[in-house]
Amino acid sequence: MAPKDKARDRILVTGAMGLLGRDCVEVFSLENLRVFPMGHRDLDICQPEQIEKRLLEVRPTVLLNCAAFTDVDGCEGQPDVARRVNTLGPWNLARAAGPMGIFLIHISTDYVFDGKRPPPHPYTEEDPPSPSTVYGRSKWEGEEAVRAATEDHLIIRTGWLYGRYGRSFPRSILFHALKGGNLKVVDDQFGSPTWSRSLARQIRLLMEARVKGTVHATSGGHCSWFVFAREFLQAMNISVRVQPCSTEEYPRPAPRPANSILENRRLRSIGMDIMPPWEADLHRFVEVHGETLREEVREKIHQEDP
Repeated sequence: MAPKDKARDRILVTGAMGLLGRDCVEVFSLENLRVFPMGHRDLDICQPEQIEKRLLEVRPTVLLNCAAFTDVDGCEGQPDVARRVNTLGPWNLARAAGPMGIFLIHISTDYVFDGKRPPPHPYTEEDPPSPSTVYGRSKWEGEEAVRAATEDHLIIRTGWLYGRYGRSFPRSILFHALKGGNLKVVDDQFGSPTWSRSLARQIRLLMEARVKGTVHATSGGHCSWFVFAREFLQAMNISVRVQPCSTEEYPRPAPRPANSILENRRLRSIGMDIMPPWEADLHRFVEVHGETLREEVREKIHQEDP
């Protein structure tokens, strides 16, 4: 199918106040696309009547779903909420979008895999999902709900997202580094740190080409959380001792996959992989947002300390 004229697209973005949603709105707006950002207060994807109302008001040609319950530990303790947001929400969107001829792009996660494959061997789009957490199961079931409800869809799996907005690993590491003291970071979990701005550009390209099905989209290469933290702090010119530790030394309510490495096999096969290497993108992120991030974290520390 030939790509549609991007100038004619009307793009409704759910979860538009989140880490990825805000970058998508900014990237699309810079490209002079007609974007309609919807936060949770504007559009609750768990409310079918609200979805239908918004779609009739906006009449989008593309519906990008960035809304999700992404707190992995929170999902473990609230499985009903996880299923409502991550499974029934996408189902509601797909059922509404399909009959209206709206192209649905749904964001999914590396957590649909259990991560037991020995790293550095990656997961591809052809590998069967086997989620081992409530979050992963709810996202996998959300994928299946989209596939069942409409053929006019694209599911994008990503992982280890960070960005300018919202909670992210670099922001957390920076907070602890600026507060002082040594850091211990897990060194036996592997993935591909992915800047949300770069993913937003990849989404735009796939949207314009109307690519359908399922794709993986993460930055090139891989590392451990420890290496990610060390590279980030070096880019920020912050001297603090970072020590590697094991997953067993840092227990969490929900298990983390030891291997979150996704291969962008399908993107490469169709000649549309524009995701940069993770190290280069991280340094670019620091160049663009490093000082602002530092100021925000310092202000948060100042507010917390009497």
